[in-house]
Amino acid sequence: MTASKATVGLYVAVVGLVTAVLTLVGATVRLTAAGLQALTARLQAPRAPVPAAAAAAAPVRAAAPAPAGDQLTCALTGLGFKPAEVRRFVATLGPRAGTEPLQGLIKEGLRALAS
Repeated sequence: MTASKATVGLYVAVVGLVTAVLTLVGATVRLTAAGLQALTARLQAPRAPVPAAAAAAAPVRAAAPAPAGDQLTCALTGLGFKPAEVRRFVATLGPRAGTEPLQGLIKEGLRALAS
């Protein structure tokens, strides 16, 4: 391999890396924007007053956390991926969706859905 071919190969690899980094940064920005919009909407939503007697009589139950598959689906569709493609990806994960960290699954989903 000549030096010029090696240099071209290096340039191609660097451009591919920069493209991947920019894609990841764009996805992160979209995810952050979606989270901020949801938070803003939740903070601006009017709350109905709860009568004191009903509040005292009602038992307090802890909210069940959303299943990891639902969180992953919501995160990836919030990044702009098509819901049908996201559901297919989440289905391929099987039980991993409930046992592995959500951050790692989102990264894997970004790689799989972006290709």
